[in-house]
Amino acid sequence: TTFVLRIRVKLMGGTEKFTDQLNRSFENAVQNDFTSGKSHDKETQETLRRMYINYGNQPSVQTAFLFNHAGAPWLTQYCLLSLFTNQVFCL
Repeated sequence: TTFVLRIRVKLMGGTEKFTDQLNRSFENAVQNDFTSGKSHDKETQETLRRMYINYGNQPSVQTAFLFNHAGAPWLTQYCLLSLFTNQVFCL
């Protein structure tokens, strides 16, 4: 809920720190195409198992929208555009 997100943002040091940390996670995830590999055999690699944001896994689907709650909706748009123009989602 929005209330819980506000508390989490506050506990992490405020909106600026929250946004910076979330943005860093996206920047790191870009290097691996937002996924822990394009096949299941890649998931066993140690570096790919420690993904910052793994859009190949359902719990990560809402991650970009956290920027909205931190007052940075332009970062939501930027991250989603990066994600959907990334080769991971090209068929």
